Amino acid sequence: MHQKESKKDIVAKVLVIGEAKVGKTSILTRYTEGSFQESMIPTLGIDYRFKKLFVKGQEIKLQIWDTAGQERFRAITQNFYKGAMGIILVFDLTDPKTFKTLSNWIENIKQYSGSEACRILLGNKCDISQNQIPKQDIQNLANQNKIQYFETSAKSNEGIQQAFQQIADDIANKFFSELINIQSDQKLDLDNSLIRSPSSIKREEQQQALQLQVQKSPRKKTESESCCS
Repeated sequence: MHQKESKKDIVAKVLVIGEAKVGKTSILTRYTEGSFQESMIPTLGIDYRFKKLFVKGQEIKLQIWDTAGQERFRAITQNFYKGAMGIILVFDLTDPKTFKTLSNWIENIKQYSGSEACRILLGNKCDISQNQIPKQDIQNLANQNKIQYFETSAKSNEGIQQAFQQIADDIANKFFSELINIQSDQKLDLDNSLIRSPSSIKREEQQQALQLQVQKSPRKKTESESCCS
């Protein structure tokens, strides 16, 4: 009998950073709860939530940390860069100031997280028509820093699922590819062991039919039984 192989849980720490009021908490609420509120209470310090999703058939649990953007909380949030496998950098498409400070945030990533963490860039509030930042400037910054860019809207849910799926895919490929491949192979071996070929099924049916025929056939009397009957 084959026993089901135990799978190792895959948990990935993801950090969401950016200036205050760019919509970090709204993005996280939309992604984890599927809801949106026009007015959100600013994050004080740091908060986190979990979200499960699948990459190559393997379940991954994202531990997503929502950081405060205010300057007075920077010393606290900097401690949470360590161990982050993914970093989501957010700015407000309607506020050029939040775009201009991205270079500072990128330097913080390099200083406190190193080059290992996967990164994506989100231009939030794309549902608002007053986009004041040239798209070419955004793309140039993304290209220079080798960061994939997504336009998102926590209000309309545009780009949210795609962005988080991308960061999960990147993390899985960079940190867990070997583990995912091993567990996929184990599942395939288990599935194959439970599959019977048509030839083996046919042999079993033939054997069952033969046994049934033997049970129904009258037993031939012996010579001694015949003379005494």
